[in-house]
Amino acid sequence: MTNIIIFPQAKNSADRLKILKEKLQALILEHDHLLYQECKNLKVRYLLEFGALEYRFIELSMKKDRLKRKLDLLYIKINRNEKITKEYLLEIEKYLDEKLSSFKEKLNQQAKDLDWAIDLSEKPLMNPEEMLEFKSKYRDLVKKLHPDLNKDLSASDLDLYYKVVDAYKNGQIDLIRLYHDLIIGKEETDLKDEKLIEQEIQRISESIEKLKESIEKIKDSFPYDKKDLLEDEKEIEIQKETIKNIIKALLKNIEYLEKRIEEITKNV
Repeated sequence: MTNIIIFPQAKNSADRLKILKEKLQALILEHDHLLYQECKNLKVRYLLEFGALEYRFIELSMKKDRLKRKLDLLYIKINRNEKITKEYLLEIEKYLDEKLSSFKEKLNQQAKDLDWAIDLSEKPLMNPEEMLEFKSKYRDLVKKLHPDLNKDLSASDLDLYYKVVDAYKNGQIDLIRLYHDLIIGKEETDLKDEKLIEQEIQRISESIEKLKESIEKIKDSFPYDKKDLLEDEKEIEIQKETIKNIIKALLKNIEYLEKRIEEITKNV
């Protein structure tokens, strides 16, 4: 549930609009910092701690599921008193390849995510002064280019905004500096018409509520929901041990399934 917008006493609609724009700008910056900086860093940390273990878990889960399905299909033949042939075994493998393709996609994505995290972890981080500059210049660019703050943006300005967001996502301070030098300084036009001001107040208010909802979703989702875990070394070790125990259980299950399948198919 989002909070009701409370703003200081404003003398007129223009003052109210200014206050709401400042509120929206602050929420945009909070949202983008959460999504593109804090969540990215949390995801990197999580993957570096748990990525390899989770990859192994997914890999073994896929193998166990495949063996279990294969054994079930073999039992169908046995229960029907039908002969198990090499052709039937090939059919099973083809069928399982198709049915478990989503597992393979998940495994491939986990590998890509792990590579991404390792790659980012090896890149130099901005020092505190650079981070302050980075955020300050991004704030200026958001004020000039964000579509919720500037309703009459040209197509080229909107395209430029997306490029600025990409630079922010990727922590490209040199590119943010360049965009800042190129863009900041444009003249802003003030709304004069009272009706237009009220329409802007309504539009900005709706944008504020949507952003609040988006921020709450980010905080309730991965990787932000792992923040407390990643700040507790003891909990990290407990979680790792839990995954390792699950992996051990999977290995035992796989060993049993492989033996059963070998017993059934040894004469094929």
